[in-house]
Amino acid sequence: MKEYEVFDTYLQNSKKIREFCNDREKMMFEVLRMDLSEEGKIHWLESIGLEIIGVLELIGTVSNERKSHLKLRE
Repeated sequence: MKEYEVFDTYLQNSKKIREFCNDREKMMFEVLRMDLSEEGKIHWLESIGLEIIGVLELIGTVSNERKSHLKLRE
């Protein structure tokens, strides 16, 4: 039973990541629909993009750490 509790914990965290990504995508589409100048839209899109890039960098770091740990076990 314990494995299902652990699984559920990580599943909920995974859903939060997915929600974050979906939210940022919606924000980007909303920015395009807003009555802003092109510069204003670019500013907001870049702000959202920085958050996405930050998440991607963290994913890259975690993936590389996992690969390093796997190599150490070989």
